Amino acid sequence: IKAMKKYFISTLLVLFAVCSVKAQQDTIKVHVDGTASLESLMEGVWEQNAKCLRLTGTPTEEDISYLKGKFASGRFNIYDLRHFELKRIPDRFFVGLKQCTIILPECLEYIGEYAFNSYGLTVILTGRFPSTESYSFFYDYNKETYSFFNKLIASEDNPYCKNYGTYEINYNGKKLYLESIYSLDESTLYYLPH
Repeated sequence: IKAMKKYFISTLLVLFAVCSVKAQQDTIKVHVDGTASLESLMEGVWEQNAKCLRLTGTPTEEDISYLKGKFASGRFNIYDLRHFELKRIPDRFFVGLKQCTIILPECLEYIGEYAFNSYGLTVILTGRFPSTESYSFFYDYNKETYSFFNKLIASEDNPYCKNYGTYEINYNGKKLYLESIYSLDESTLYYLPH
């Protein structure tokens, strides 16, 4: 029985170690603290095969310029920018991304035109609803604009906004369910998909 107990405990420890390594590989964290450029910190990161890329810290203007259009280079399903001090998302910042989730920064104040110029995205708002341009959430393909390719929702723990009212949209025989976003007190409608 002692030998079996030892074997059982050893097996559990090995499984725990394997699970820990697997969990660490699911999320790659990159923190910008001013000691190195984001470009140098991201060396080799885009090629890694993990579920989530989590960026944190305060980027410089050079870091933001480096990131513009780079997200499509990654193999990630989730881009978590919740604690990334990015207050302004430039025009066409996430261009080329497909079928993934983007968690927006809590401190976000502005989103430029065609910032999410792609389709199949789920964009999660974690802070105040930012000021936007008329085509911030649109997908521009051959000079036609569509807003229903991407899903914009407020996070469940958002202290300023909430999802309120699901709209069913039929596109090419496919049903899409999109949410409207209101202030917590429901006095302000921020986003109504169409």
